[in-house]
Amino acid sequence: MTLVNLALAIFNALPGLPLDGGYALAALVVQVTGNRRLGLKAAGWEELVVVGGVVWWWILRPLLLQGRQPDAFNLILVVMVGWSIVASSWQVLELGGGARAASKLDLRELSRPVHVVGPDAPLSQARKAIAGGAALVLVIDGTELVGAIDEASLDEVGLGDTADAASTAGVTAGQVCTVLPAAAVTTELTGQAAADAMKRAREVSRWLVIVDSGHLSGAVPTGAR
Repeated sequence: MTLVNLALAIFNALPGLPLDGGYALAALVVQVTGNRRLGLKAAGWEELVVVGGVVWWWILRPLLLQGRQPDAFNLILVVMVGWSIVASSWQVLELGGGARAASKLDLRELSRPVHVVGPDAPLSQARKAIAGGAALVLVIDGTELVGAIDEASLDEVGLGDTADAASTAGVTAGQVCTVLPAAAVTTELTGQAAADAMKRAREVSRWLVIVDSGHLSGAVPTGAR
């Protein structure tokens, strides 16, 4: 039991995440460079080296140098330990395509124009804005976002392009707008935080309204129906 505990302690001290040695290495790099991201990257690459060493010692060395099959227990141990470490390094080093794409995401580049009206504005004003190129009409009462109107929502209530003037007469934007859940509005514009905001919005809305420097600057289609 003492030898097992000693082996575990030595292994945990190896410089690779999520081991304690990996966090110690990351902290050392941060202390020297002042760059936390660089510290995590250094630990991430080091943990891949650790996995390579473990695979060599327990799997490849018996096969290539000793001409024998690796011990079944060692094989299971390598798979369990290697999977945990590689999964951690994959995330830290952003080796996945999704992670790289999320890191480059800028919602402002995907946004489409919005038009702002008051709740008492005639619906014809909102329809005109949509016909003129606005993807979404935001209904604002003072500083409160009351709701939104898009072409699809107008069609759903029979007030789209085919509706005649008589059916829309006296109808206001506030009466037909769709309430936007809080998850459909974000101030996160770039990177993983923006990707997470898009994911949350997709569950509740066709649009993600983006707020840039305190202003409603546009809306991004979420792909929801």
